[in-house]
Amino acid sequence: MAGYRIKKGAGPTQAQRRAERRRARLAERMAAASTPQDRIAAAAEHLRGVVKTAPAHVAERAAAQAVQVLCGLAEELLAATTRRRGA
Repeated sequence: MAGYRIKKGAGPTQAQRRAERRRARLAERMAAASTPQDRIAAAAEHLRGVVKTAPAHVAERAAAQAVQVLCGLAEELLAATTRRRGA
């Protein structure tokens, strides 16, 4: 067998290192976020990056759930804003 072989227990895998980098970047972006919009954008970018590497069926399920939650929150905010202005 030709090529480099990864030895078990030889340290974190490439996927583990990638996940650590993604989490660190999210923490940096959240710390730098000064508005709710910035925090939402940081979280969305984090999710977008993770979805790229997930299996298709898992990514689809996560996307459906994220879209449902985000749209639900947006509707709640719109309703609250409409009630406040209309009152």
